[in-house]
Amino acid sequence: MQYTSNIRRFLFYFLFVDHDTTIHSSTGLNTSRTSDIYCIRRSDLELCLKELGTRLMQRERDNYTNYSYYYESLLFNTRQLVGLRENEIKSLRSQVQDQQFTVEVESQLLTLSTYFDLINELIHLRTVNAQLQNDKQLRFDKELHRIRDRFQSINEQLLNTNLLLRSRFEQYREQLYNSTITIIQQIRTEIYTMARAKLTSDAKSIIDQQHTVQTKLIHSLQDEIHRNEDKHMSETYQHERTWQKEQIELEKTIGQLQYELNRYQKRYVYKTTQQIEEIQTLKKSNNYLRKRIVSNENQYKKIFETENKSENKANLERDDDLRQAINQKQIIETRLRWMQEQSNQLALKDHELEKKTSEYERENRAMRLSQTYVKRDLLQTKKKLEQERTLKIDAFQQVETLRTNLNELEEEFEQIVLNDGANSLVSVSIAPPPSRTLGSSRPITPYQTLLTRNRPMTSNAPYQRDKQRFTNSRSRCCSTTPTKRIQTANVHIEKITPLTEELLSNLGASTTPATSSIRMLRIKSAKT
Repeated sequence: MQYTSNIRRFLFYFLFVDHDTTIHSSTGLNTSRTSDIYCIRRSDLELCLKELGTRLMQRERDNYTNYSYYYESLLFNTRQLVGLRENEIKSLRSQVQDQQFTVEVESQLLTLSTYFDLINELIHLRTVNAQLQNDKQLRFDKELHRIRDRFQSINEQLLNTNLLLRSRFEQYREQLYNSTITIIQQIRTEIYTMARAKLTSDAKSIIDQQHTVQTKLIHSLQDEIHRNEDKHMSETYQHERTWQKEQIELEKTIGQLQYELNRYQKRYVYKTTQQIEEIQTLKKSNNYLRKRIVSNENQYKKIFETENKSENKANLERDDDLRQAINQKQIIETRLRWMQEQSNQLALKDHELEKKTSEYERENRAMRLSQTYVKRDLLQTKKKLEQERTLKIDAFQQVETLRTNLNELEEEFEQIVLNDGANSLVSVSIAPPPSRTLGSSRPITPYQTLLTRNRPMTSNAPYQRDKQRFTNSRSRCCSTTPTKRIQTANVHIEKITPLTEELLSNLGASTTPATSSIRMLRIKSAKT
């Protein structure tokens, strides 16, 4: 528009000036010509102006066409640049979206991997717990089977030992019975010589010697019992002391292990909570970045639609935002890698802690097993010592019964000797009673007559192991006599045979038939 207005102004001015000159020239035709002044026609001037106008228009048209081509090329180039920038923006948006998607996927994968690791750890812990429970049950069953087998074997051994002891006791009874019978037979043969010779002093000395030997034997047995009891008490005290020390050490180690386990568990819980909080913060930052990117995209769209001139600045800002987003993404990736490394380290530490706890549990179980073994050994030793003590007490009681039996026999024989001297004159005038023997053709002796006159009382009741009866009879005897000798004796005779019946009939004791297996002969006499 300015160009056309300028052309119009120039033509108007030129025409106005030419019109004046024409007037001037027309007026000056009549004047004389000079060398400086030319006369031009109006038609020539118009032709000149037409040519000049056509040339100017041609030049302006050419310039316009050139400028139009130039501006069209510029517009084409700018449109190409705009298309390139739009393609770059689209590629950057796609990259940003891909990066966002990758960041989201990686964050979700990291969270899922952490959850998966936690689930695997829980499954592993559950499997380990189940294995431990199964191992515990298997060990418990094995221990039960072993204890049952051991108990059965011990019971069998005890039964075998009981049978052996019973057999030995039967042999001892048979030997005692045979020894009593032999002693009675020897005394029967020697009683007449002892009665005739009146060897009371020798008999008393022999009895005193036997009494001293028996007292020595009893004292030695009592000393041995006391020594065994002291030894057992010292051993039990030492075992209890060692067991108490081991128990205290075990309690200390268990407390320390429990403290370490609680501390490691607290640390693990604290670390896991920190990791979860960091993951949540990363999620929040990721969401914030996503919102920021969406808002930036919306702003970029608005700016691109409204302001085409500030496109370069917007592109620069977008580049800056993209760079910031890439930098933040790299920072997030580095932090996620660090978190993964920390989680791996914590997993390794947890594995080590599990190994340590399993080792400590094994040691604790071994110590408990050793403790149970020590307790069992102590109980077994106590039982053995009690059995030995009962056996020694039984042996001591049997020795005392033998001693009382021997004392009773000696007193009875002394009484018989004294009565024989007193009744020797009376027995000559009195007729002898009928024989008490079973199928024996021996003559009646004065000893049999004495037994028929002063026959001791016999008991046909079955033999019963009544300790109270034994102690009552023993206390009664000890209270009636001032001396150490016991005035009563129980001669236990089992399995009465025809030979024993014959011997008892010779002694003057009435017996029931041999159907009963156990009978007791009680001889009572008083020392004069």
